[in-house]
Amino acid sequence: MKTKTKVWLTIAVLFIFGGLALAGIGIAFGATPNFTYFYSNGHINFKKGSEDLVYNTVEIDDFSRLTVSSNTIDVRIVENADKNCIIYNVPEDSVPTVTGTDSLKIEVPVKDNVFFFNFGDVNMDEDPYIIVNIHNGNKVRDFDINSSTGDISIENTSFNGSIKASTGDIRISSVTTGDIKIETSTGDIHLSDIDSAQVKVQTSTGESHFNDLTADGMTIKTSNGDVSITDSDIDTIKLDGSTSDFKVAGSALRDINVKVSTGDCKLDLTGDISDYSCSLSSSTGDIHYGGKEFEKRYSAENGGNGSVVITTSTGEIKVNFNK
Repeated sequence: MKTKTKVWLTIAVLFIFGGLALAGIGIAFGATPNFTYFYSNGHINFKKGSEDLVYNTVEIDDFSRLTVSSNTIDVRIVENADKNCIIYNVPEDSVPTVTGTDSLKIEVPVKDNVFFFNFGDVNMDEDPYIIVNIHNGNKVRDFDINSSTGDISIENTSFNGSIKASTGDIRISSVTTGDIKIETSTGDIHLSDIDSAQVKVQTSTGESHFNDLTADGMTIKTSNGDVSITDSDIDTIKLDGSTSDFKVAGSALRDINVKVSTGDCKLDLTGDISDYSCSLSSSTGDIHYGGKEFEKRYSAENGGNGSVVITTSTGEIKVNFNK
């Protein structure tokens, strides 16, 4: 990179972060700005957000497969009692293309070498979005949803497939699914009121929260993200993490296999201790199992159908049972 280019790029970055600091001060004193800085092709550009938004409704036929590439735009898929349609409210240069019928594809244009810093209103209704309204939510469809910084939410709609975001959050609620794969980096994952066959989750630093989840099998891979499960019923669950905490409350998990490094594992299981065999290992953390305390290792064969296998390094292990 040429010296002159490096200098201008450094100046551009300083302006951007200087603007971020000034915006933070303004918001702290009660301001509600709504504008965007963006750097493109060596220039800092400025535009108002709300004036550049395009609102439109596109009617669509019923479909079997949905592919969405949204980048920075929030995506929401919901059941609608009236009709199948797509509603979007997005910047002029992010108007999505909609193609296909039975295999429906929604794609937001990708801008090369453009970095956006949006100082949007606190009012979330002003944020750019794409809404996919589905008339018959009971029909099982195939989804392939991909976003970068935009959030993804799915409600009251049956599906199989893959949901992927980078820094955006993923929220799925009140759905029946087959096999689904959910992937994010720093974004959080929230699943609630889900009935599924197989759930695969992969995340880095984002947290994962599962509530009222019924599944035949579940696989979770995480680096630094914590995992919590409440009021759920899962036949087989496998967790592979690094510094992640793993917490379970009021749930029936029958075949449990957990490997973490420095994270704590605290399980409050529905059932009796006699239903489970166990193999627990922690190098420096305490082990509490069924109201008793052990050091470093503990295993038991109780003849039940359940199994609890937990391995951690410096984390604490606590497993309690409630009938």
